[in-house]
Amino acid sequence: MKPEPGARPSDLVTVGSIATAHGIQGELSVVALTDVPERLAAGSLVLLETPGGEVSPRRILGVRRHQDRLLVQLEGVPDRTAAEALRGGRLCVRESELPPLPVGQVWRHELPGMAVRTEGGEALGAVHEVLDTGGDRLVLVVRGPRGEALIPYAEPFLLAVDRTARLITVRPIEGLLP
Repeated sequence: MKPEPGARPSDLVTVGSIATAHGIQGELSVVALTDVPERLAAGSLVLLETPGGEVSPRRILGVRRHQDRLLVQLEGVPDRTAAEALRGGRLCVRESELPPLPVGQVWRHELPGMAVRTEGGEALGAVHEVLDTGGDRLVLVVRGPRGEALIPYAEPFLLAVDRTARLITVRPIEGLLP
């Protein structure tokens, strides 16, 4: 399956980002972007999106941990040359395959584009990007009328996330906002 040029399939959710090739056996160094480790386990089926935008189902043949990444062996990636061609690609699942969430929770991929306002009602803009600072700590990059703000996605800054309204309410501390 190949999307229109420049367009990404809208129902794909990234569970791993391919950073680089590792070794000569076709292993991929992958940054895991999922809270469900089984998604990137040996035997799992994922959708490989190449840097060129082509999407194909692939079985994970093997996984091992290496520093802060996973080394993943995918079917159809026999050597370093094939692995290097996938740098910048993504390992994905379809959004319809995600389990339902408890009330008040959102998936990470839903955060970009959400409006952000203070508890006093001031519009700060929208989430442009979500940064992973390690150890399950996320930071929202919010761009708006005041400029760019980095807001930790954690208490005491985060007051509410309304998935339906696509709205995040925050309590900024002094010096947090531009």
